[in-house]
Amino acid sequence: MNKFLFWMALTIEGDELNREIATSYIDEKSSGILNSRDSTTIYFQNINQKEIENIIKLKSNINIFKWERINKEDWNANWKPFFKKKNINNKVEIIPSWEKSDLDNNKIVIKIDPGMAFGTGHHETTEMMIKAMLEFHKDNMSVLDLGTGSGILSILAYKLKSKKILAVDNDAEIKNNFNKNMKLNNSEAKLKIRNCLDMKEFNFDLVLANINKSVLIKFLPIIKDNNSIIILSGFLKNDFKDISKIITQIDYKIIKKYNKKEWLCLVIK
Repeated sequence: MNKFLFWMALTIEGDELNREIATSYIDEKSSGILNSRDSTTIYFQNINQKEIENIIKLKSNINIFKWERINKEDWNANWKPFFKKKNINNKVEIIPSWEKSDLDNNKIVIKIDPGMAFGTGHHETTEMMIKAMLEFHKDNMSVLDLGTGSGILSILAYKLKSKKILAVDNDAEIKNNFNKNMKLNNSEAKLKIRNCLDMKEFNFDLVLANINKSVLIKFLPIIKDNNSIIILSGFLKNDFKDISKIITQIDYKIIKKYNKKEWLCLVIK
């Protein structure tokens, strides 16, 4: 069986702070993360299990590990108990594809099928990105969505009346799920599978970058000469000093800061 048919799932236990710290250091190597009240499960493809355990032990106080193989056909059974309706600012409602939305014309409804991709709106970083989009997106903006995953932010951009949306991800595995979610929401966005660090063109009004710290630090100097509004997340409060230093170096300014639990989201221009 190859990587397209199963994932390796690592469940870690410990206090919430240490679990958040641990996952921030291995996010780049993972396919996605699922949090519950007492544990966190991280999903991988083709991973060195010892290397991951060593990173977690070095960066946090987590020392309880449990590995499990998750077959593709078992995926929805794993997700359904955790994927419930999510209301953000009483303006956006995110619902599983198998549920019906409330009849409320004042809300933007986004249906998501978790498929084999991540991005249901339940993680703190995605929620803060959505809040920032609701505040800073204007009609007819062009939008670049980096690390699009399930496409949730591109769907919101479409429903907020963007004139052009380019979604980018370095993982080809997300393609089918991205397209399915676009269809579920009668939305459109162009998808490119590539590394954002290889991109040359950033002529967009709004750039969404919900990606981890190590990538952000390399990405921000590349985009420095643009006049875009950039919404950043995917990093911890403890990373603020490093991120803000890069922001200053590229002559951008922080115009809004959001935080939830241990995570941060910044709007810069």
